[in-house]
Amino acid sequence: MFRHVRGRLLATYLIVLLLPLTFLGVHLTRELEQSYARQASLAEQVQHMRWVIGWAIVVAGLMAAGLALLLARSIAGPIQDMTVVTARMAAGDLTQRIPVRTADELGDLARALNYMAAELERLDSLRRAFIADASHELRTPVANLRVAVEALREELAGPASRSPENGAPGYRLGGEVGALLEAIEHESKRLTRLVERLLDLSTIEAGRGHLTREPTAVGDLAGRVVASFRPLAEHQGITLSAEIPARLTPALADAERTAQVLANLLDNALKFTPPGGAVQVEAYEGRGHVFVAVRDTGPGIPEEDLPHIFDRFYKADRARSENPGAGLGLAIVKRLIEAQGGLVMVESTPGKGSRFIIGLPK
Repeated sequence: MFRHVRGRLLATYLIVLLLPLTFLGVHLTRELEQSYARQASLAEQVQHMRWVIGWAIVVAGLMAAGLALLLARSIAGPIQDMTVVTARMAAGDLTQRIPVRTADELGDLARALNYMAAELERLDSLRRAFIADASHELRTPVANLRVAVEALREELAGPASRSPENGAPGYRLGGEVGALLEAIEHESKRLTRLVERLLDLSTIEAGRGHLTREPTAVGDLAGRVVASFRPLAEHQGITLSAEIPARLTPALADAERTAQVLANLLDNALKFTPPGGAVQVEAYEGRGHVFVAVRDTGPGIPEEDLPHIFDRFYKADRARSENPGAGLGLAIVKRLIEAQGGLVMVESTPGKGSRFIIGLPK
């Protein structure tokens, strides 16, 4: 009947205003005619009119409220659908669509939002495909670059510079040429890590990563990861410790991916902790989860950066200026843990350090 929101709002206003008056006028006219026909006394007529007016107001008010409620729901329903769906889109689910129920302005808005979601989904698919393709294409050239650097170092150093340790080659050159080769090798290793993380992220986001969730001794797993990072911590002058209970309920998790998550968190903590600082790993359980927390005494994370710290390619200003990471490690952590039905949290105080917590369901 009313194809536009403006018409429905006007109809609601008129119904609420005019329906009680119309209903009241009709009943009063009829009752007055009947009273005159019966030749009732004035007092009886007044009393009767009061009764009629009271009931007429109640009935007309209920009718107006009912019709107004129906019209209001026809407007509020589509708006509520839009609110729910756009919230899911904002959370990253671009497959959501708004049901188009009307042919009015709200229907036009729903169709426009659906078109926007479809375009965003298409662009996101293109982005993921590009990252995956670029990562695959970069992997071989970067590997070839590292081989070429090692071959060049061997050629320039000669057999006399061969390292006798375990019979393994360990060519070291001094001077400007040696420094340049070291820089090239360092950057090629960084590119290799970047490519691997890009591939990991694209695989996880595309839902192609195979997860084997089974009862896992997360405490033992965390202990092994901590042990593997101890030499690096000692080299950097950082105290690395672990507080892991002997008896910890197994969590339902993918052991390999969880180890990757813990390695990313420890690598991040050691990267931001200055010499003389400390990194502590603790494991505990509660609320149906097994938790592992990694605490550092680094510079901390500014409050305005905390909501974005798990976004891909995001780096706080301090991290960007002092550390060459690509901003992918924490994004991978979040997606791997959430893919296992777990949760990720961060607590940080600028100047005092940060605490990253992962929780895996039991």
